[in-house]
Amino acid sequence: TLYGAALTIIIDDIGGCLPLHPTKQDISFGLENKGAVHEENLFAWVGAVTKFYYQYHFKKYKRLKKVLSAKVSHYIDSKLPREPKTYDESEFTTFQLVFENYRNTIRVD
Repeated sequence: TLYGAALTIIIDDIGGCLPLHPTKQDISFGLENKGAVHEENLFAWVGAVTKFYYQYHFKKYKRLKKVLSAKVSHYIDSKLPREPKTYDESEFTTFQLVFENYRNTIRVD
């Protein structure tokens, strides 16, 4: 499906813990001790969140990839507002989740 093409994941690095390349466009795990472990953990969490959102939307459209693809295509082709909403104007969805280890990955219930 086009789901992955429309997905943007924003990682908030409030504490400044991610080792960035000098251009700030990518993460450079080789610049830190245990960088490979940090990279593996980060991408395990990103993978868990990605899979959760995919399954959430897939179920919403009755597990029909064609319908999900059409909805994503419509969203990609729609014109988004030039100015994003402020935090106070936005509506957010809240989930209560349980994260579990499964075969060296992280999964959501």
